[in-house]
Amino acid sequence: MGLLTAQAAIDQVKTLKQSCTNDDGYACALLGQMYLKGHSVEPNNRLFLAFSLKGCELGAMQSCTVLGSAYHEGKVIKRDYRKALRYIYPGL
Repeated sequence: MGLLTAQAAIDQVKTLKQSCTNDDGYACALLGQMYLKGHSVEPNNRLFLAFSLKGCELGAMQSCTVLGSAYHEGKVIKRDYRKALRYIYPGL
């Protein structure tokens, strides 16, 4: 997989945001991870949390897992073991 040009990266983020707005949980999950890691966008913990929460609510389990890990580690959001368990093991 090659590197994206600047315009391609902008277009990809725009497309993913539109898909997330249309309740595509996978797009929300991908955006959350992009904002967490700074892939094609500036890292932004607030946007990581917002997109990941929406992705999880829409059933994208990778969002739930990443959120649970983030709450457990306490590096990008405040450590909260209850939330960590809730997102890693939904239904408990």
